[in-house]
Amino acid sequence: MPVNLLTVSIPVQYLIRDLRAWAYQHGEPRLLLERLANREVVRYMASVDIETIMSDGRQQAARDLRSTIQAAADKVGLGAEIIYVGLQDIHPPIGTKELKVAEAYEKVIGAEQEKEARILEADAYALETVPTAKAAAEKTLNDSRSVSAQKVAEASGRATQFASQLQAFRTAPGVFTARNHLETFARASAGSRKIVILPTNTQDVLLFNLEDKIRQDLLDVTIEPVKKDEPKK
Repeated sequence: MPVNLLTVSIPVQYLIRDLRAWAYQHGEPRLLLERLANREVVRYMASVDIETIMSDGRQQAARDLRSTIQAAADKVGLGAEIIYVGLQDIHPPIGTKELKVAEAYEKVIGAEQEKEARILEADAYALETVPTAKAAAEKTLNDSRSVSAQKVAEASGRATQFASQLQAFRTAPGVFTARNHLETFARASAGSRKIVILPTNTQDVLLFNLEDKIRQDLLDVTIEPVKKDEPKK
């Protein structure tokens, strides 16, 4: 932005250190100091970034102006010490009804601030989303590793069991086969009724009744006999 589109209030406070130089070497020392200050302000404003001065560069600008105004006053032997230079109310001129300078500038500043806000929102979203996505990915990998380890362990166990069974079969095929048949039968008929009859005068007889047990209430049903027709009198 051109420097001539700014309105700024710059108070300058000074202390007269050399009264003789202030009073006798210059006809209007106060006016001279004001003109020197205005000249240094214009020079400085034309050489720096205006937007920086209007935001976070005010303090540095005030220090620089104090130094340059002091140097200009010392050069002409004004006898004054600049003790404070402030930058207040820096803003574009209000303008006219047709040329609304301040309003246009505020729109530009507002757009820039909105852009920065959107960038900060995006950064915050990224900071929130990326760790969550990484945690979910890590959890999925851990679950996959757990399932894989379980499957491998189960397969290894089955392989070891098969090797042991094969060794037992080779050692005693008949015993191994009979035992597996009986174990299989025991598991399959765990809920079935079994009757074992062991008479003393014959060989052992094993009777396996795998039918469902009949309920006792069905066996206790009383059936009345059929009545014959009585002779007619």
